[in-house]
Amino acid sequence: MEGEPEYTWPRPPVRAPLGRRRRQAHHPSWRHTLRKVIDCRDYPSEAKCSLTIAGEEEEVIRAATEHSVSVHSEVDTPEFRDMLRTMLKDEVPQHA
Repeated sequence: MEGEPEYTWPRPPVRAPLGRRRRQAHHPSWRHTLRKVIDCRDYPSEAKCSLTIAGEEEEVIRAATEHSVSVHSEVDTPEFRDMLRTMLKDEVPQHA
């Protein structure tokens, strides 16, 4: 009909203005999630590895285990993962 707006179906999603999306991405609750770090340079090996892994604890343990098995010839066992947990450090925020 003439004069009526033309709609397409399905309607495209309505997105928040960019400024609001940025604020949501840096929501204060995200700042309280303590990230962990493990750095191969702190534990010298024959591989002379310089890898640093940072993230939430379980992410770091999973990635560090995979790295240790593939690069450092370690064996993935519950005891090995427990040892990795003792090697984790709290990440120092870069923007603090």
